[in-house]
Amino acid sequence: MEQPKKTLITPWNTNTSTNHILVEALRQPKWLTEPWTAPDKFNGELIVNIRSPRWFPITHKFYTEQGSEYIRAKDGSTKRIKAHHSNADDIWLKDRMDKAIFTKNDEWCYFNLAVQLLFENNYKIKICRANENSNIAIICICDEGKWRQAYISDAYSESIKNNILTNWPLKAEYSSIPEIGSHILEFNNNKSGLITKAHPWSKVSHIE
Repeated sequence: MEQPKKTLITPWNTNTSTNHILVEALRQPKWLTEPWTAPDKFNGELIVNIRSPRWFPITHKFYTEQGSEYIRAKDGSTKRIKAHHSNADDIWLKDRMDKAIFTKNDEWCYFNLAVQLLFENNYKIKICRANENSNIAIICICDEGKWRQAYISDAYSESIKNNILTNWPLKAEYSSIPEIGSHILEFNNNKSGLITKAHPWSKVSHIE
């Protein structure tokens, strides 16, 4: 079986000095789901020494099927080293994201991408819980000055043409921590909860 190649890269990091680190499997085969960097390090630093900007420690290190490497802090913020794949031409350390949720089941494919599509279509959007004790996330949009739940037709124009699931609400079961098989959705939001940036959606394949 073909083994992952090793490539020396220089990750870009605005918060620390640039280090040359050995990152394996930048061109990993699709079957690879195991980690390729030291379990106790991220971007060449010991994870126990890393803190979020709000000074929270790291709680999880995990990987996605596309090969990206992530850490999650106790405050819910995340940071990743983007791996090489067919959609990647910027392989290095990415900016920290404020929050991440991990969606489950088949609903993620509609939900996660819809957040990005709605944002790119200039909607004011928030990610909310269906109720206070729920693990169901819903997308809320501001429509003509009023907030409401978003539907498939708000994000996907093809659903209107084909009349498929047009009135299906955009919702998904989620966890606040990574789980094998869940799909990560990272986002930034301001003090009022409005989404200012979103990044869907790879499947979690390995957790340290």
